[in-house]
Amino acid sequence: MRDTESIEHFGIVEKRFRASHQFVTILDDLDCSQVLEMVVESRIKETTKQMLISLAEKQRTHVQPIAIDMWQAFTTAVRNVLTRANIAHERSISAYT
Repeated sequence: MRDTESIEHFGIVEKRFRASHQFVTILDDLDCSQVLEMVVESRIKETTKQMLISLAEKQRTHVQPIAIDMWQAFTTAVRNVLTRANIAHERSISAYT
């Protein structure tokens, strides 16, 4: 079971794997360098929203900045679910994951 302590700095990154057109979306705790959630074939807004909704209420309300790839579905999902979060777009945040 996932820890429900507050997390202040999230990251959402999309990675391609196996030299194909398959993608995974990864939700990270950037402070602890910990993967919180990973979804395969998830390049849609609804999947990203469900990933964020799965966080504990305390985690959703205390998030500060969130670093995300420049994929529009991620931006829209964050604005819908984490309404208080500041978004930082990164071309690649893979150094943190």
